[in-house]
Amino acid sequence: IPNFRARCLSFFMARSRSTCSLKDAVKLLLQQPSTRQSKQGDGAGKKHPVKKQHLKQKQRFYPKTTISRADSSHALGPKTVKDVPRWARDFLRLLEYYKGASFVAARLKRVSWNMTTCFSGIGCAEVAAECIQTATNQWLVKHGRKKRMNMIELGWSCERDKHCQKVLRMTHPTRCNFDDILSVASSKTGTAFCTTHCRMCSFKSQHSLRTRVNASGPTCQAFSLMGKRQAEKDSRFSAHEAWYSHETSPHGSDIVILENVTEYRQSIVRGHFKSPLYEMQTACIDPRLFGEGSARARLYCVIYKTRKFSWDESMSLAEFLSMLKMRPQMSALSYFWQPLPKSILSKTQAENLACYKRLYPHLTVPDLDQLARTGRGRGEIKEDKSMPTLTTNTRLFSREHARYLSAVEALACQGLPSTKDLAKAAGCRPLCIDTISDSQLYRMAGNSMSLRCVGAIEMAAMMCLIPISN
Repeated sequence: IPNFRARCLSFFMARSRSTCSLKDAVKLLLQQPSTRQSKQGDGAGKKHPVKKQHLKQKQRFYPKTTISRADSSHALGPKTVKDVPRWARDFLRLLEYYKGASFVAARLKRVSWNMTTCFSGIGCAEVAAECIQTATNQWLVKHGRKKRMNMIELGWSCERDKHCQKVLRMTHPTRCNFDDILSVASSKTGTAFCTTHCRMCSFKSQHSLRTRVNASGPTCQAFSLMGKRQAEKDSRFSAHEAWYSHETSPHGSDIVILENVTEYRQSIVRGHFKSPLYEMQTACIDPRLFGEGSARARLYCVIYKTRKFSWDESMSLAEFLSMLKMRPQMSALSYFWQPLPKSILSKTQAENLACYKRLYPHLTVPDLDQLARTGRGRGEIKEDKSMPTLTTNTRLFSREHARYLSAVEALACQGLPSTKDLAKAAGCRPLCIDTISDSQLYRMAGNSMSLRCVGAIEMAAMMCLIPISN
């Protein structure tokens, strides 16, 4: 029974008065209490109304986000996983609705990026850039304008994980991939070892007329709960320092997109990208803001050089992202879309599932990696039945389908084109993951960015950053 303790307290307080009958006291026990008693006296004190304003404020925002969720005035998001890859076309349609076709065409016309990535992972930022490129050409043709074939050109990537390197090499066979940001930052010759070509390659930009853009998601363990949140004291923060030193050097980028957990302190970013040389726009967003059915609240920062760009004064980053909001329609069960057989559970897993059914009967997609008997059960979000934030060791199990979430479905939870059909719908090349084990794919999905979120940030940088003419 919800609020059982408060109801019992109201019941016994009412029975202590001689004017309250047993029948009235039982009604008071069964109904939802809207008032609370004062602690002073014997319970006959004044009644104080329960303050629900802070609850309404919480309901307006997803946890750890700074932008209010979509309401009934916003468009509906995708219904199935097959509709998820069309996010870039949906974003352009929304921008056309709010700002007009001439505004969108004028802003897209001046975009000419050479995009590099650090801490690349499976290549989420690159996939988002390709989806935007394809959607832009389709939108321009629809409005009778000329295509822009090389609006975004992919430069080098930097990723240390061997399995992620393999996916990047197979998906982008001609791109340079450097294996360590420490070697890139400490190089005095502008070269580092490339795992694609197995030799020393240059990381200097060869495109002087293109805007140099870097999209990075530094390791979050130093700021996460599992990493004990040691921040700068963590040994893994040295990779952050190396990345900061590279991006603020003469080889650094003109625009930097940073993704990390919401606990990442913005003062660290501002301490390295100092004003007045750099300015920054920040937002904490969740994929559910843009119609996705999975949670992943993250901090996103757009840093730019003030001598080359200025931010559009008519709208901030939060105001731009608010135009892209959509109401989610998908639930956690929507991501179990593959026709796969039932999973065979071990004795320990079956006992854990039975414990989930007994202690957490409302969870239809429990995480069997967490033991229910310890009181740390986890599953779909109770409020909207959406997919919880994926981690590197999440093992979600659907009671309805009687099986685990597959590795391909886990990547689809982040919006990534894990199959050829999804890649075709998104307008990008498919991820080459055929030779990667499921355990590694689960870990990649847990470390990946959300495609809709990073795509929305990239589109915001395209639309809101105005070049300063010499």
